[in-house]
Amino acid sequence: MIVDDHLRRAPASPLAPELAFVKVKAAIALKRYAGALEVIEGLDLGTHPKGPELTVLKAELLARA
Repeated sequence: MIVDDHLRRAPASPLAPELAFVKVKAAIALKRYAGALEVIEGLDLGTHPKGPELTVLKAELLARA
């Protein structure tokens, strides 16, 4: 996946937070809930620009489990 390649090559890229968010949303769209949760758990939600939204998504994913 292009997003994964970019995140591997440039984890500190200014695009990395947005790409991680896109990766979560894509996993959810594909019903890969465990994968989405894995990505979220690897992020620092306190500093992530989409932290509040990701926190809600994490709670929803945990409720599904």
